[in-house]
Amino acid sequence: MKKTTSADKRTPARPARKTGSEWIAFGLGILASAAVVVGINYHGLTYDEPIYTGFGRRAAAWTLAFFTSLFDGTFSQHLSASTINRAWFATIDMQPPLLQVLSGLFGIWLEKELGGLLAPRLPTALFFGLAVGVLFWLTEKAFNRPAAFFASLGLIFLPRFFADAHLATLDVPVSALLLAATAAFYQASKENSWHLALFSGILLGLALLTKLNAAFLVGLLIFWAAVFYPRMLPKAAVAFFLVSPAVFFAGWPWLWHDTAAHLKEYLMFHVKHYPVLIYYFGEVHKYAPWHYPFLLTAITMPTLFLSLALVGVGESLVRGSTKAGKWLFVLCGLGYLLPSAMPFAPKYNGVRLFLPAFPFLTGLAGGGFALLHDGLARGLERIRPFARITRLRGKLAFLLGLGLLLPAVVGLLQVFPHELAYYNSLIGGPRGARKQGFETIYWGGVYLSALPALKALPQHSPRILITPQGAISLLEFYQRGGALRKDLQWVAPPPPQEQHPGWPRQVLQGVDLVVFQCAQSEFDELAWKLYREGQPQAASVYLENVPLLLLFEGDEARRLFSSPQKGR
Repeated sequence: MKKTTSADKRTPARPARKTGSEWIAFGLGILASAAVVVGINYHGLTYDEPIYTGFGRRAAAWTLAFFTSLFDGTFSQHLSASTINRAWFATIDMQPPLLQVLSGLFGIWLEKELGGLLAPRLPTALFFGLAVGVLFWLTEKAFNRPAAFFASLGLIFLPRFFADAHLATLDVPVSALLLAATAAFYQASKENSWHLALFSGILLGLALLTKLNAAFLVGLLIFWAAVFYPRMLPKAAVAFFLVSPAVFFAGWPWLWHDTAAHLKEYLMFHVKHYPVLIYYFGEVHKYAPWHYPFLLTAITMPTLFLSLALVGVGESLVRGSTKAGKWLFVLCGLGYLLPSAMPFAPKYNGVRLFLPAFPFLTGLAGGGFALLHDGLARGLERIRPFARITRLRGKLAFLLGLGLLLPAVVGLLQVFPHELAYYNSLIGGPRGARKQGFETIYWGGVYLSALPALKALPQHSPRILITPQGAISLLEFYQRGGALRKDLQWVAPPPPQEQHPGWPRQVLQGVDLVVFQCAQSEFDELAWKLYREGQPQAASVYLENVPLLLLFEGDEARRLFSSPQKGR
């Protein structure tokens, strides 16, 4: 019999490590990124992308010049306040630079080779793969391998999350980095590791360099550590209050000069951010009611995923009171919904502003799947014919997972590439959502579908009215890139404060075509009347008979406003 040494007593035995987890996670991540890359050019530009890619190009050019300046003697010139401010300050939408710079670098390096929108959007696709791979790893740790497979594949087929993965925007990258930081801190807590804790701090710093809402994770992880791993609190303090801010500061050269003033300007931009309207239950709000994030989550996750996530939450609350990993999913999932429920928190663009909650909620769905699978397996093992089947649990997991994932796959294919218009069966799909007064679509990506009709217009410098005015920037971007004719002339409605009675009749004079997406929060008097009463062109875009993008002949629009009476 082996004699037990004092060292054996001091070192707790580690649980047997499942083989191949990292390789499976890596393979699923590659699969996820590839699925996005295949469809990336089917998703049109959104309002934010020209801003981010334009800033990213400037900052990326500075970054490349900065490294070459180490050898050509112009190093100090690139560090001057004026040079840094020109390259790194974005007045229109002040966001941290990580995703934009990566987008700019990929655009500079690969635009000619890849073509289309793939190069600047490729970083987001890679971050999507990171999210899927890390979710597999973390869900396996917290639940088991069947749960991990279901959760990671489920995230790929989550329509709203999948849509954002195609865009050079911030929400999928910050979600991936937050998930990675959480996974690293979880493992650091299990091993009582300084190295992993500091690595988690680095990842959180990168998340802060992507979007401000990354800061919410600090409180969530510290609270979790205080409950389950109090010994980690000193490590968390160093990681999140020293390492993360250092990474944030080092990665944003704009903060290197006038640090306090610039940091205040950045924070004030978001604290005093102009309100973005949202259409919710048939009314336009500046700030939607508190229940908006919970209800939008409930009607935009596939119904089976939502049901399993609730099972996962219930299982964690009832049976998993000492399971730290399960509680981590619950805490982070709810923790990224609650801030959006605050009275003056911005609530717009569907689920985009609380998108980081969705990987954690999908992980909980994996936990619900594991509970269902285990219950079915226990029942079948009591039945003699089934009990004789070799590897019964593995085969059952495959068949059950296939059956539960297949409806989500079908649902995703039905809405592709308009996943931002997805609503689940609880609300009755897009038609039910429209009937109940939810916003049909947002962000402008659907204008890509209008390009064929615009190209086919007669060659006489046609005038096209685009509402709202901000959407014109997307069409101008397509023009600059050669996707649209240069002779097309854009007509904008007057600003809301200048929309006096009779303005639609005036602005429609000489207009050949009217085009707008069906984002009801953007509608003005002209759009509402055309939406309700007009006869749109055949080139208009629909999803389940719900209009996403409407095109009207100029004569048809003028007909509706031929009376001097107010049109709405």
